[in-house]
Amino acid sequence: MINRRIIEIQNEIEFILLDLLEGVRLSGKPNTEVLSSFYSLLDELKKVIQGEEYIPRKLTGVLFHIYTMFSAASEHAMYNEMIFIETARLETYLDEIFWESPWK
Repeated sequence: MINRRIIEIQNEIEFILLDLLEGVRLSGKPNTEVLSSFYSLLDELKKVIQGEEYIPRKLTGVLFHIYTMFSAASEHAMYNEMIFIETARLETYLDEIFWESPWK
């Protein structure tokens, strides 16, 4: 059975999704306040999924969608631009969420 908090975090991410991606799509600059909330949710998610066998497909899809939007926006960015840096940061988060590395 999937931890109820995982579903709650998923719902919270879905709630801020449009605000999170609006700046990314329009200007390549995510809203820093919303981004901070998003990373707080991901920090909690990393803790909550410890020991879980499965992550809900819908949550995985939402996180993948966010990553692809960031990645697409960063393709034309310079290495020091916010979107490029945040895409790399998001990659690290997703790596920690989706894979429990044996080399930690």
